[in-house]
Amino acid sequence: MYPPIKPHGRQPATLNREGVRGIVRELIRPVGIVMSGILIFIAATGFGVWAGAVNPHFSVSVRLQPETGHRVCAKGPYRLVRHPGYAGLIFGALAVPLVLGSWWALIPAGEMTVLAIFRTAMEDRTLKRELLGYTEYTRLTRYRLMPLLW
Repeated sequence: MYPPIKPHGRQPATLNREGVRGIVRELIRPVGIVMSGILIFIAATGFGVWAGAVNPHFSVSVRLQPETGHRVCAKGPYRLVRHPGYAGLIFGALAVPLVLGSWWALIPAGEMTVLAIFRTAMEDRTLKRELLGYTEYTRLTRYRLMPLLW
C-alpha cells in the first residue's frame, strides 16, 4: 500500500479509544444537522411549488394580469400566508447553511431573507392599491410570511 504521510516531519497521530469516540461523535452530529437541513429545504421547496401550482397568476415579477382575469388567490398555502412563494424561498435559503455545515452560508441566506421581506412589503402595497379584493384578503390572511409570527 501507500506509506504513511508524515506532514512536516511530525509523527502520524495515533488513535486511541477516546479518539475514535470523538471522531464518531463528530461524524454523527453533522449528519443529523445535514439531514435536518435537507428536510427543511425539501419542505420549503414543496411549499413554494404548491403556491405556484394553486395560483394561476403566480409570477416572479410583480405585475397584475388583467388580460387573464387576475384575482386574489386564497386557497392552498395562501390560506396560511399571503406570500408562500417567498416563505418557501426564505426557509429554503436558511436551510442551505445547515446542509453545507457553514456559518458563512448564513450571510447570503440572510441577505436573501432581508430582500424577500422588503419585496413582500412592496408587493403588498402594490396589490392593495391595484388588485380588487386584496385589502379584504389581508384582513382574512393576517400573516405575510410566517403564521403566528409575521
